[in-house]
Amino acid sequence: MSDFIESFANRDSLVQVYWLLLQGLRVTILLAAASLPLAMLVGLGAALGYFAAGRWVRWGLLGLIDIFRAFPVIVLLILIYYGLPFASGCAAAGRASGCCTACHQCDGVD
Repeated sequence: MSDFIESFANRDSLVQVYWLLLQGLRVTILLAAASLPLAMLVGLGAALGYFAAGRWVRWGLLGLIDIFRAFPVIVLLILIYYGLPFASGCAAAGRASGCCTACHQCDGVD
């Protein structure tokens, strides 16, 4: 136990990585601020489509919702992070994958 405390509760190590932790916190807050409105718009669009459209659209929306709710978040994150640059040719997909995963997390809140 003392080795664990010596390795992970070391003040010198914390001082060295403090700025990295602050950068990570900043990116996390930015992704949350970007993904929450996006998740609300997608959810509102799905809800309006479910109530306003015909039976086939409703079944399609229910199928999509069930598929995305059944996906583990880590699998979705890996698919978007590695698949988005491949499919779109865009090399900067880190922020997009974080935003999409956060939207997925917000969708599960009832």
